Amino acid sequence: MTRRGIAVLRVDDRQIGGSTGEVVTATTADFAGDTAAGIAFLRSRKDIDPHRIGLMGHSEGAIIAPMVAARDPGIAFIVLLAGSGEPGEQLLLQQKRLIEHAAGIPDALVDRSVATMRTLYDALKTAQDQKQADAILQNTWQALASADGHRVDIVPPDAIKVVASPWFRWFVAHDPRMDLGKVRCPVLALGGSKDLQVEPETNLAGIRNALRDDRDATVLELPDLNHLFQTADTGRPIEYGTIGETIAPIALRTVEDWIVAHAATPARAAAGAGPVAPMPAR
Repeated sequence: MTRRGIAVLRVDDRQIGGSTGEVVTATTADFAGDTAAGIAFLRSRKDIDPHRIGLMGHSEGAIIAPMVAARDPGIAFIVLLAGSGEPGEQLLLQQKRLIEHAAGIPDALVDRSVATMRTLYDALKTAQDQKQADAILQNTWQALASADGHRVDIVPPDAIKVVASPWFRWFVAHDPRMDLGKVRCPVLALGGSKDLQVEPETNLAGIRNALRDDRDATVLELPDLNHLFQTADTGRPIEYGTIGETIAPIALRTVEDWIVAHAATPARAAAGAGPVAPMPAR
């Protein structure tokens, strides 16, 4: 992107490299605050045009970008890569079903697995704090184990315990469409046709509908790309590390061309210009 004249600010996540900040109790909302701090930093620099600062986020980052843009009218544009257009609970259950189906797990076992997670999600919605969430998870897991004829004192495995974490509970309850509906800056949303983590048909449709009042929104599905926008055979997460391609050229070119076109001049709204004729989401 820098070769196209696009200045890029990338930072380490919390507790990585020189970055500080709480991780255990942090949620996506906290990470949105980190993003806002990065924007403030860019606006303080003389070599950055404050009217042409945009956000690009992938997966969870594509949830954060509209959260920030909905509250900051100075954001010039946002790019959403594999962003979700449905509530977190639906996204995770659909993700689980697709990945398990792709792994060849029988339908009956997939249905049972999805039902188990839905039961846990529903139970944890009543938790008021972490102590209560841990207790609810333990009790619900034991009830499920008892119903299946297992020992009632069974302890949830670590992969299940994470469901009670602050981050997970926030994510399950969050509906990204609420923030998307408030965004008024130009938006580019891309999804890969072989993405099993954020299924493109459902989520791009949700994003497109949520952005129906945005004057400049482009929503595209790119063929044969997985969740990481690599050219893929199956889209299964286990395949990610075997693909030599970091990101498909078509994905990078689509993003770069769109940003260059939208950031060539300061955003009209940010520059204080008058109304622009609405452009329908497409």
